[in-house]
Amino acid sequence: MPGRQICCQGSCVKGPWHRLRGLRWTNIEILPNYQGKPEVKLSGSALELAADLGIDKIMVSISHDRGRAVAFAVAVGKEG
Repeated sequence: MPGRQICCQGSCVKGPWHRLRGLRWTNIEILPNYQGKPEVKLSGSALELAADLGIDKIMVSISHDRGRAVAFAVAVGKEG
């Protein structure tokens, strides 16, 4: 699973803060929910920046096969 997590973290970092200094990979965790689906947990500077940008959560999709992985991340703001 580590390769898929790294790929997913990379897709999150390439969002609105991809050039932010001080952002650490450890501030973005990819954890399975109760159904095994990946969820993004932000902490530290990543969480602060997301709040400043009005990002409520980041949804991710991961696909993998034979040593290759691809991930896609979408930042979602608060509704209404």
